[in-house]
Amino acid sequence: MVENLRNLTTKPRRLVAELPFVPRTLALVWDAAPYWTALWLGLLILQGLLPAATEVAAPAHLETGELDARVPYICEVANARAAAVKSSR
Repeated sequence: MVENLRNLTTKPRRLVAELPFVPRTLALVWDAAPYWTALWLGLLILQGLLPAATEVAAPAHLETGELDARVPYICEVANARAAAVKSSR
């Protein structure tokens, strides 16, 4: 238990101590492979936006019943979730 508490204080300190090296590291990676780095950065941003896009697009599919014919069980769970969200508003 005490070890876990120590990790809570030492790990963030170590992380902050390493932050000054991040720009130099990224510059080194960019110099070595600029196109791959740009591709990686673009995919990383896309990967971050996909969950938000899914949340925005899902209600439209649930309301039209478009997914009901394709995957009944998943839609049943999703419809129950959507109903719970609507009832909580």
